[in-house]
Amino acid sequence: MKKLFFMIIVLSIFVFCGPQKTEWGGTIEEVDGVTVVKNPKEGIWDSKENGNVTISQELKIGELDGPEEFLFANIADVAVNSKGDIYVADSRLNEIRKFNKGGEYLLTIGRPGQGPGEFQSVSNLTMNNRDDLIAFDAISRRFSVFSANGEYKTTQQSMMDLSIAPSKIFVTEKGYVFFGKPIDSPKLFHEFDQDWNLTESYIDYEFIDNREFEEISLIFNPDYCFFQENGNILYTKYYYDNQIFSYKNGN
Repeated sequence: MKKLFFMIIVLSIFVFCGPQKTEWGGTIEEVDGVTVVKNPKEGIWDSKENGNVTISQELKIGELDGPEEFLFANIADVAVNSKGDIYVADSRLNEIRKFNKGGEYLLTIGRPGQGPGEFQSVSNLTMNNRDDLIAFDAISRRFSVFSANGEYKTTQQSMMDLSIAPSKIFVTEKGYVFFGKPIDSPKLFHEFDQDWNLTESYIDYEFIDNREFEEISLIFNPDYCFFQENGNILYTKYYYDNQIFSYKNGN
């Protein structure tokens, strides 16, 4: 049976400006042995009409028809280590494939199953400070840790209620922070120590509009989140309300 395949495309953005009218109008001069560069008050884009942004493809991983290692069924998440290696989780095939930063296939991590290093529905990936790969399984509710070379290291069952399904996993100095909403809790952020023990949950999900709809739909997760190194948080509420929330560390 023919499957529906997906691919990852990495894009580069190049900025170009209007023809001939966008020559730089600044000056360069020597002042007491120091090179002084002065930009003009007006930007190089003299109007929105003259400014162009061109996006060109830099890298593509995945084929509609080709070698097995480049065929995907359902890409669930992507992680990148400090070397630029790319890890791709496929929740239908229940495996993770590793590619170098040039898009060359290196190895496959995990397989379908319930044993150590196996997945029933791999859904989230992240890298810790040692470049270990951490994969979360949405069905078994457990975390599997692999070395950068794909060697299985350990598995830890989630200490949270089994209803939790993290939307994001962030690595911190103390451990990990999960972004996601359990069915039976209003909290959105859940902090774990290095041994995966839950230490704190914070920030209530805010009911603002369409309360009846939201109460019925508690199983959904909030949308996008950005967790800064200093602990500040920016996240968007479920798209139905189109709202953005920002929290400072400790508030």
